[in-house]
Amino acid sequence: MPRISNYERAIEIFEPNKKGFSRWVTKEELDRENFSWGNNGVFRHGVYRGVKQFKWEKFPPQGSIEKIRMVGFNIEDVWMQGINDSIKKELTENTPYCNLSLVPLNSSLIDIDHRYGNKRNSKVIKIYKDIENQKVEDFQVLHKTINTHKRQMCKVCMDTGKRPKHPEKSFIEGTEDWDDNVLCKGCYLAEPERYR
Repeated sequence: MPRISNYERAIEIFEPNKKGFSRWVTKEELDRENFSWGNNGVFRHGVYRGVKQFKWEKFPPQGSIEKIRMVGFNIEDVWMQGINDSIKKELTENTPYCNLSLVPLNSSLIDIDHRYGNKRNSKVIKIYKDIENQKVEDFQVLHKTINTHKRQMCKVCMDTGKRPKHPEKSFIEGTEDWDDNVLCKGCYLAEPERYR
């Protein structure tokens, strides 16, 4: 018997309508269907179990998830943000410090970061989507905690259209306002070496 895909399981369980909307499905129901989110990793970047054809909503928005539903078709270009293993290896071996803070790092503190953090923008997605053709210069080594902070600042930028300002210097390229032609160029979080 052929293995059923996560997409097929999601359609079967959530029963979306013609516009891609479904009812709320609780954690308990998904547990019974053996399609739950468990403790980690199946609800990443707004995509449930890799089923990126739909937009997903969780309740409550913060904290432990009680239920989820489909809220329309995802017409945006979405990718799962993988990084080529050779790039990870090269950066881990050749850059033993955080590119933002310049603090030396041991391997347990290293995060390989997508320099451009606006992961909703189709031009940014195009840079990273094809894992085999990624370029090492589009990534950087960051301390895990600093990368978490950067990720949050990038989210605010995506939500507001305002790029984060350097604490002391003006923008090297572009302005505070998001520009689809400049992207993340000149942002101190994406290109900290330009501010040294």
